[in-house]
Amino acid sequence: GPPLTGRHDMGAICMPEHTDRLQSLVKDALDKGAEIVVRGNFGNLGEEVVGQFFPPTVMINVNDTMKLMQEE
Repeated sequence: GPPLTGRHDMGAICMPEHTDRLQSLVKDALDKGAEIVVRGNFGNLGEEVVGQFFPPTVMINVNDTMKLMQEE
């Protein structure tokens, strides 16, 4: 959320390209057999929120062949 309100624990991702990269890493892992067990939900962030966000995501069955394990 907005960084100056003091009400939020997570800020925006700086660049849209990084959000795309995170989506790509998760997709690669899913394609190779990983599973999402928990994915956060931002709900309605409101109009005052500007920026890119990626929900907190917990995966299982992740291994070293996945870009997620190699790059992040």
